Amino acid sequence: MDWLPPVAIFIGALLLWEISVRTLEVPHYVLPAPLLIAETFWKDAPLLLGSLLVTLRITLIALVLAAIGVPAAALLFLCVL
Repeated sequence: MDWLPPVAIFIGALLLWEISVRTLEVPHYVLPAPLLIAETFWKDAPLLLGSLLVTLRITLIALVLAAIGVPAAALLFLCVL
């Protein structure tokens, strides 16, 4: 039951956020409500997941290049000095 307080706080924060945005009439482009975020994700999931795959691929390529390039540069500097 140690998980109950954090979950309750999380749900309470989401409810407070939702109520605050609706009560204060905050424009959705400034701060969208949690339900609007969930609805948009559900509606646009194929597009968003496709973009996620592209982003993950680019990130993985950058990680591999950095993992190879940084040690190579370090060895180059070590040999020059």
